[in-house]
Amino acid sequence: MKAVIIVAWLGTRMLPITKTIPKELLPVGKKPVIQYIVEDLVSAWIDDIVMVTSKDKVALEKYFSDDPDLEAILERDGKLDLLESINAPKNMARYTFVHQEEKLGTAHALLQAKDMLDDGEPFMVVFGDMVFPPKMYDGMIEKYKEKWSGFVMAANHVDRDQVYKYGVMDLDGDRITRIVEKPNVEEAPSTLIWNGVVLLNHDVFSFVDRVIADRQEGREAYLPEAIGLMLDQYPVYVHEVPPFWDIGNPDSLLAANAFLHQHGKLFL
Repeated sequence: MKAVIIVAWLGTRMLPITKTIPKELLPVGKKPVIQYIVEDLVSAWIDDIVMVTSKDKVALEKYFSDDPDLEAILERDGKLDLLESINAPKNMARYTFVHQEEKLGTAHALLQAKDMLDDGEPFMVVFGDMVFPPKMYDGMIEKYKEKWSGFVMAANHVDRDQVYKYGVMDLDGDRITRIVEKPNVEEAPSTLIWNGVVLLNHDVFSFVDRVIADRQEGREAYLPEAIGLMLDQYPVYVHEVPPFWDIGNPDSLLAANAFLHQHGKLFL
């Protein structure tokens, strides 16, 4: 199975640091958030990864590439543990990088990866600034196999007074019937929100095309809109997980590092 990691955003919530450092490279402990994502995907046997990035994020591509000069220095100086630590990310998976030339939203970003994905085969879509609970991807794959049709969205509960920030799910059992984007607190159908991970296949792209075609000038096209259009024709199931770390949020980044320092891991 392949995964598409969307990492093309500007990271405005984390300015000014993200003016020069991609937010996906912000550290949690000694590793950047993107490495946690790749490690968790690989642990679920998803080791063919497409990253939808931008021309401004050369550092992100470099992190997963060879650095002959640095490698030579570390080997010469006998710092083999450090050599192993910089080689581990590039050796964990197969990587393809594709650029989103214009910031036209997450649906448009996914479209850039279309030609790298196998028709008829499922693929995981992940937003690249979040750390999720262990085995989440495994659980989504198991649900997909159990249902034998449709797609799977990961979700978690938030406090009701926070629902206005998210895409909120309405359910019939474990099947999603609609996604209400940023509802009023009083009108939210639940407290279950999409957390940025979904298991899809090529069928999604006809709906992505519709969302992009309907996009008004200056407006971005978002992936949840495309998935919302699918709900009448394809079953989409929820896979509920505990809360995650949103590393693109300054408070969450600090809290994640404090939690890791205190407990030695990000999830108890």
